[in-house]
Amino acid sequence: MAHMIDTTSRDTASYASTQREWHGLGQLMPIGATVGEWQKQAGMDYKVQRSVIRYATERDLKDATAFRTVDDKHVLFRSDTGAPLGVVSDGYKVVQPADVLEFFREWADRRCDY
Repeated sequence: MAHMIDTTSRDTASYASTQREWHGLGQLMPIGATVGEWQKQAGMDYKVQRSVIRYATERDLKDATAFRTVDDKHVLFRSDTGAPLGVVSDGYKVVQPADVLEFFREWADRRCDY
């Protein structure tokens, strides 16, 4: 079964537990770690940026007329590595990794006794 975890820069999943998961990927986090620590250890301490899609129509890349843009599509990319994340419509609402992790703040802030 594919785990679909991007490990191009480092492990991109974190979890609080006392034992490793079956696939051995991810960052084992200490119980009580903050959401900020989770974000950093999971490799999610970047911003999602967007740019118009631009492509070359000619081999001579010095000629400005050799480039065209796609007006209704954008590429999303990581602010830290520039790696592309996907192509979206111009109306797509970007959700930042930090905002996704905020969803888990209440759960992460709980102190577990196990």
